[in-house]
Amino acid sequence: MGKARSMRLWRKEVTRKAVEALLRAEDYAGARAIGPRSLPYLRSIVEGDDWHLAAKAVHVAGLLNLDESLPIIELAARSRQTVLRVAAAAAAASLAPHRGEQVLKRLLKSRDVGIRKWAIRSAGAAGTESLRATLDGIRRGDPSDGLRSLASRTLTKRTHRS
Repeated sequence: MGKARSMRLWRKEVTRKAVEALLRAEDYAGARAIGPRSLPYLRSIVEGDDWHLAAKAVHVAGLLNLDESLPIIELAARSRQTVLRVAAAAAAASLAPHRGEQVLKRLLKSRDVGIRKWAIRSAGAAGTESLRATLDGIRRGDPSDGLRSLASRTLTKRTHRS
């Protein structure tokens, strides 16, 4: 779907089919342009069985960066599907820090190293004091050498940007 067409779409009636089409085409700008009217459809997609489409829906919810986006990202963060938990960790980086902090704290405690890796990256982007303290704890005591190193680099990058 062309960008001009996707940008016109938000002015029309929003349907789940239209939202799905934008996600399948990876037209995130078009999906984002729909705005809050897409949220019920994004949630429905996350609750469905197509995990890859659901991961894209979580991404768009993060890009919208609305208070109403958070329940969708939290739903993904609690999913049994690894791809959705990773999507939630990545989407949290797009949220305002006060929105994503609790989701990231939950994901930073995951048993899955891959989930924690994405959560560390997003926590570095969020940069709240509470998340910095959590990252410091990971830096000092995570069982994974790689995650301790990533947390250390993330904290160092954040310090240099401040």
